[in-house]
Amino acid sequence: MSTDLLSRMPLASFAAVALALVAGSALTPLAAQTVVPLTAKGSFLHVNSDSVVNAVPVALAPLGLLPGTSVRLRVLGDFDQGPGGDVVTDTLGVFSSSATLLGAALLHRVPDAIDAGEDFFTITTFQGNQATDIAEDFFLGTPTSPVVTVLVPAGATHLFLCAYDHYYADNSDPDADYRVELTRVGTWTDLGLGLAGANPAPVLTGSGTLFAGDPISLDLTGAKANSSAALFVGAGAANVPFKGGTLVPTPTIIITGLPTGPAGTLILPAVWPAGLPSGFSLYFQEWIVDATGPAGLTATNGLRATTP
Repeated sequence: MSTDLLSRMPLASFAAVALALVAGSALTPLAAQTVVPLTAKGSFLHVNSDSVVNAVPVALAPLGLLPGTSVRLRVLGDFDQGPGGDVVTDTLGVFSSSATLLGAALLHRVPDAIDAGEDFFTITTFQGNQATDIAEDFFLGTPTSPVVTVLVPAGATHLFLCAYDHYYADNSDPDADYRVELTRVGTWTDLGLGLAGANPAPVLTGSGTLFAGDPISLDLTGAKANSSAALFVGAGAANVPFKGGTLVPTPTIIITGLPTGPAGTLILPAVWPAGLPSGFSLYFQEWIVDATGPAGLTATNGLRATTP
């Protein structure tokens, strides 16, 4: 590759790039999806002097939710915690390598729990002020975060879901609408291999379900301000030495002339194209003109987007 690579190709839509890379493919699989009904009195947390029902484990394999895939969890409906009315959506989840749930008197009721998602601290029991928190669970269902996407961790075979409360005896679901929707979605994977200059390497992240027709976004942060970036896109990983760093994608398409702006950021929105088979991956990386980097360039991490 020549030294003027960042100025050789015109700006283009990376959604069109995806279409070009898989021209002729005709398979667009439906996402694996299920709705799990929950009881307002069900829990996998420790309780004390309380009335609780055991949370029911959800088997992951029948849903295609294997380790390394991503699942979108959406709370549907709500429940009543007693004093506040039938409006509560607070819900917890925890992955496990088994369907085993131990007695409610124990703290670690899910003995094979596996950490995933964003850690959440649960408060003590209403009766007796006893600890309930475990390190592996995660939270979903608030009005500000109604949807949570979590990577299924290695070794996980089941998922426990439950209402979040510190006293379950007065919980109810008058209209019987409390449930969680689970959908297998596409997976964004940070591959590392960024190239730093005077500052840490810029970061490239992706968001979106990777369903045909759904919006996606590539977000660049930490780049040199008011500079120029190039987006490399390919259907494979090259991982070859380049400009003092590592070029991650096989560079099928290079989109240039991308401004980093005064904050050193860039958002590239697009619509994910139709016609991509399940398990298909695209690889992305951005290189930025930056005099403090080797050969006058810095680079983000590589990023892989894999369809559900």
